[in-house]
Amino acid sequence: MEISYEDVLLQPLPGTEIDSRKEPDPSVQLGNYTLRYPVIASNMKSVVGDPSAVEAFHDAGMIAATHPYPDVDYHARVCDDFTQRGVNAIYSVRLRHAESDAERLINAGAQVVLIDTAHGGMDQVIRRATAIKNAHHDVPGLTLIAGNITTYDQAKAYKESGVIDIGRAFVGPGKGCRTKMKTGVGTPGEISAIYEMYGWLKIIADGGIKHPGDVSKALAAGAEYVMIGGMFAGTEESGMPLLPNNMRAFYGEASEHAMLERGIKPDEYRGSEGAYIEIPDNGHVQQVAWQITQGLRSAMSYLGAKNMQEFREKAVFAMYR
Repeated sequence: MEISYEDVLLQPLPGTEIDSRKEPDPSVQLGNYTLRYPVIASNMKSVVGDPSAVEAFHDAGMIAATHPYPDVDYHARVCDDFTQRGVNAIYSVRLRHAESDAERLINAGAQVVLIDTAHGGMDQVIRRATAIKNAHHDVPGLTLIAGNITTYDQAKAYKESGVIDIGRAFVGPGKGCRTKMKTGVGTPGEISAIYEMYGWLKIIADGGIKHPGDVSKALAAGAEYVMIGGMFAGTEESGMPLLPNNMRAFYGEASEHAMLERGIKPDEYRGSEGAYIEIPDNGHVQQVAWQITQGLRSAMSYLGAKNMQEFREKAVFAMYR
């Protein structure tokens, strides 16, 4: 049986010694960066379309992954600016141009690079990651993320490659994704998938986060970080203009809307696997971030966990569906 976030609840433990939600330390290391919270904003144009969103997540103690559009020249300039000002970010590169794009960004100061592809199991992902690591072996702490992956075998291959530091997990559960329905391919249960990949390498649980409690469940199950798109959509910093109906656009990077923005027309070989959604104005990034940080700190206190390692070690799940 495959287990999803909505199938389980964390169980509060007896004899805990956390007296205040201020006591738990949910910080994690991501390459050379120390994050106050293990949360990554998804590299979607409708989430981090404006550089101010990246800064807002940095200020909130989280980190954002930039989207790779319109081109690497633009993002190299952004990266240079952020590097000079000490704004942490993950920089996305397109698979087809991974080596050349990574070189531009690393030369501009990037320390964490995401090789962005829906199917992280292709041989060329490891091949391109190897080329990047070999070309920049003298960059201290350079961290490579790749994915998405969803199985034990894929996580094992990443680990054994020796060049991919973090795997981005799941196919299909995101709010803006329609891959499961369009192709029949995907991750059947997020908790089960995390358990399957846990221990091979650090995992980002990407997609399927609908509520703050899902963040706690993913991290307790073994994910090192969570990546969130839909919950962070609709903010003022997203770069999406406020529509006349007081809504903002949110769309998957494989949606027809995103494809047409990039001049790609669906044909018999390639079609849309994403959704276009209008959602209510979501205020500022900080307001949404606090909902997540409040929930995570409270969950840690219920389990008596002082840090994220204890949170995973003490976690007990109960089925309730």
